[in-house]
Amino acid sequence: MNSGATAGRVSSALTLGLIAGSNVVVTVVPLGSVVFSGALAPYSIPGTRLVLLGNAIVCLFIAMGSGYRGAVGMSPPATLVILAGIAATLPLQSDILFATMVATITIAALATGLATMLLGSFKLANLMRFVPFPLACGFVARIGGLCFKIAFSLMGVTAALPNPGLLLQPFTALNWAIGVAYGLGLFLLTRRRKSPLILPASFVLTIAAFYLVLSFLGVSPAEAEAEGLLLAGVSESADGGLRLLLDPAILGLADWAVVAAQVPILLALVLMTVLCLVIYLGAFELAGNLELDWNSEFRITGLASMAAGGFGTPPGCLSLPPSLRNRMFGVDTRLAGITTALFVATVCVFGNAALRLVPTPLVGGMLLFTGAMLLDAWLVQVRRKLPGPEFGIVVLIFLTILFFGFLAGVGVGAAVLVVFLLTRLAALDPVESRFTARQRRSSRSRPIPDQAILRMHGERALAYELRGYIFFGTAHTLADGLKQSLQSDPKPTCILLDFGNTTGVDVSAVNALGRFILAAHHSGTRVALSGTSRELDLGLKQGLPLSVHDGLLVAADTDQALERCEDLVLAAHTHAPDDEPARVDSGLLEVVADDLAAYLDRQILFEDLVADLDAWLEPLDFATGETIVATGEKSRGALLLATGRAGRFDAAGSRLAECGPGEVIGDVNVGERRTPGEVRATEPCRALLLTPAAAAWLERNEEALALRFYRYVVANAAL
Repeated sequence: MNSGATAGRVSSALTLGLIAGSNVVVTVVPLGSVVFSGALAPYSIPGTRLVLLGNAIVCLFIAMGSGYRGAVGMSPPATLVILAGIAATLPLQSDILFATMVATITIAALATGLATMLLGSFKLANLMRFVPFPLACGFVARIGGLCFKIAFSLMGVTAALPNPGLLLQPFTALNWAIGVAYGLGLFLLTRRRKSPLILPASFVLTIAAFYLVLSFLGVSPAEAEAEGLLLAGVSESADGGLRLLLDPAILGLADWAVVAAQVPILLALVLMTVLCLVIYLGAFELAGNLELDWNSEFRITGLASMAAGGFGTPPGCLSLPPSLRNRMFGVDTRLAGITTALFVATVCVFGNAALRLVPTPLVGGMLLFTGAMLLDAWLVQVRRKLPGPEFGIVVLIFLTILFFGFLAGVGVGAAVLVVFLLTRLAALDPVESRFTARQRRSSRSRPIPDQAILRMHGERALAYELRGYIFFGTAHTLADGLKQSLQSDPKPTCILLDFGNTTGVDVSAVNALGRFILAAHHSGTRVALSGTSRELDLGLKQGLPLSVHDGLLVAADTDQALERCEDLVLAAHTHAPDDEPARVDSGLLEVVADDLAAYLDRQILFEDLVADLDAWLEPLDFATGETIVATGEKSRGALLLATGRAGRFDAAGSRLAECGPGEVIGDVNVGERRTPGEVRATEPCRALLLTPAAAAWLERNEEALALRFYRYVVANAAL
């Protein structure tokens, strides 16, 4: 890569890194100040700086370890909102309150890190792809509602106001009016335009406009702080305030009994962070057109969150917007994420004075914007993506969490989803396809009369290819349908059930299938099974009478089972009672005539060709099961099968094709062509070998004979 291209990559990485860093700061500062608000307001500045430090740590780890080199990490807004909800419920004061909150954040980050680390280390991360989408939607949408609640509370609008007229007091009205205008305006603007500069630019411009309004009204910063229009960063002047950002004595002051009481909501926080990671990874893969190793991403997220927890800061994960922006601009370098981390760390260390000047309505507006984005994306927009019943589940989970809490929402959501999924699964047809021996044949090479019989009477062998997991919801419907097939006309000689594409069966399914097998046994219809699991075999053996179980035709694969069903159809035709027209079928001769004539013509050609090539052919005899051509073996010449049968088998031993007398195995190509599967004798056979050297001699000296030979090979090559 030339120096110009390298400089361009570095410049793009630095620019996008700084934009991402400013977005992280603008998003995290308001949320961090909300976490440390109310009784924690005296610690708003050190608390917000603590949250910024955690984001810098997470971003650095994600940048250094993610599978996508341009990844950027941060604490999900949903996680910080849950922390704000926890902070509002702590029944403590002063330094003990701050220390308990830091301890709670530490436990949350360590627990999140441990959970994601274990999921990644034990290769379980991909299972998280199966988290039901409605459950994730309901959770995230509820966080949006919580953002609204916290935002209005921060701006002085609460349900506990004794007199609604207080909302129109000058400073209170100014607080919520600016906040609502900023949040709503930012939401509408970002819906119309997608520039990454909107957020930081609007943040700076709104702060400037806020102070211009204060100047116009003649309100000093001190008065604005006293009226709640500023974040009131008074931690340095608060009595007993903890002055050090990372004081080792903090955890010693924590009330661990209160921390322990937060375990249920901390579990919800861990779940929410994992859900955010799952949603972000899935969306990033889809929008970025790439595939990530989820186990690796979960491990690096675990390391990042545990490192953040070591400093008493919140957990985090990959952030979708900046990571996707880097992907869109082709910035595939870790420098972008490192730049973002350094920018956030710089604000954390040197931005104390600026943080003290952040207006409260701006923080409230940012929360309203966050809540509106979450509600729009996960409650409004999903209405167009989901069917009615699934969207109803989203709304149910949302309302349950809203009124009864996160854990109740998880329980109700999981229960409803299980019932919904079982209902949907029960409606699925477990039969993937149905066919008869007339429509589909095994790979067994059969004589022409047998082929004709199967064409005429193949409907007596019914086959069902099953799929998915067969459980109590589908098993009884399947068994009833199979029992009805026993009454079809003509009566089936054999019914094949192929379990090769199923993932398992439950006890109810085993019992239902056992009842069908009993019914088939009493009606004189044989049952063939293929691809069965060990559990199904054991269940049928224990549940069926020995005589019935011994009558089952069990095969390793569909081809073998279909061959045995064909044998039964042929045997039934041969041994039909004298009063039935099966033995002497007037239509059979008509079906056989043309094929038999073609077969006889081919045999005459074969015998004449063998007689003329006798001097150049080498006879080879093979016993049943003996290998004729090994897998991957280079062709040693063309083998003209004189007697017996041979088949080609895959690595698992399943027969792929079979040929009989008059057909050709291999060719005389002297190149590097290899046999795709093993060819071996399925019964004693003799083959006549024409080597490449002999074929070359014929081409030079007996051109007409060589041409006859090649024409025959083209028409009759089998394996």
